[in-house]
Amino acid sequence: MTKHDLMQLIENLDITPGHYSDAELYTIGLAYKSLSNSEKQKYHWNMLANDLGLDITGNQFRHWILNEQRKDGSLAIKGGDNKIIEETKPTAVGNFDGDHYKKVTELRDYWNAIRAEKRDEARVDSLKSIVLNAVNELKQLPQVDAWEWRKDVFKEAILLLSDLHIGVVYESNYNSYNDLIAAKRLDKLAIDTINYCEQHEIQKLNILNLGDMVQGIIHTNARMYAQYDVITQTMKAAELIAQFLHKIIKAAPEITYRSCVDNHARIMTNKNENVENENLYRIIDWYVEERLKNSNIKFIKDNIDPSLGKFDLLNGKKVCFAHGHLDSSNQIFQHFIGATREFIDYGFVGHRHSSKSKEYQNMNIIINGSIVGTEQYANSIRAYSRPSQTLLVFDNDNLIIHKIDLSIQ
Repeated sequence: MTKHDLMQLIENLDITPGHYSDAELYTIGLAYKSLSNSEKQKYHWNMLANDLGLDITGNQFRHWILNEQRKDGSLAIKGGDNKIIEETKPTAVGNFDGDHYKKVTELRDYWNAIRAEKRDEARVDSLKSIVLNAVNELKQLPQVDAWEWRKDVFKEAILLLSDLHIGVVYESNYNSYNDLIAAKRLDKLAIDTINYCEQHEIQKLNILNLGDMVQGIIHTNARMYAQYDVITQTMKAAELIAQFLHKIIKAAPEITYRSCVDNHARIMTNKNENVENENLYRIIDWYVEERLKNSNIKFIKDNIDPSLGKFDLLNGKKVCFAHGHLDSSNQIFQHFIGATREFIDYGFVGHRHSSKSKEYQNMNIIINGSIVGTEQYANSIRAYSRPSQTLLVFDNDNLIIHKIDLSIQ
């Protein structure tokens, strides 16, 4: 709590000085007590009492707050005249003021919400500092020069990156997967992306991280088949993505990176208790951006909300992207247009581990494949698919789709 927060609380009450109720004075007093000592020295109890229009000293007000805390919610200021009176407690149910109690509860809930928000912000800042400090201890990645293309060529591409699922270990006749295989598949994806961008003389490459970079903890089977804990998964995935992006710097003169929230990286196993933005993808993004801060990659943060991104292509077409866990394939058109209130030309999602493209009401919908390919869950429901990712090339109004096969072990 800062003095600014305290002033905001008092302002939100919107009450004329000298007319505060007991409950409101008690709430303000508790808020003031949470200020730092340095702020209390600059803004002492007497100043607070004067601003509130009290005809008692700041020290008297402070002692009243202490008494109220000891009495567990009973009030000791007469309504209206702001005089300290003898401490009393209700002696019978009939003396209980229900309206007053309701007001006290509402104000305390409001204050607790502010404190919880500030506490969460402090935790996020602390976690971010830890991630950035860890990155700065690593050896800096070598400088890579981007390709130089003809200035009269104006072509753009989008690389869909999704479903890496770092932490999964799988072995079958159909597919094998672990961290080493993930790195090999990302290497192939980088090489093929560079080759296609060179072939099409791409001027701008947009990379969309559609999520599920880690296996996570959301299901029992996810934990059973994970090679190590979710924090280790996150750090390994972040470094793999940073290395991958560093390799494809030469793919185009201009490269942008965007991302969105997913389901496997959520920190709550119960999806009904989950807050979308409380997601490990944020740690991955912090890490990658810091790792590549000296590169030509632009990290864009212009999503509509954590789960949905939108931007315009150079040809004027509109693009929306999401992980896909909140959108069935038949709902993408309605969801994207409903969220943006605009017609969307291209909609991109991942999540389903199987590539697919279709056109619905003039919207091109592209479902990206996965890097992991068939694993334990997919095998259990006989849903077989080859690992792949999608590179889309926009040559004016023409769309060229490259499905990049990553079936290497």
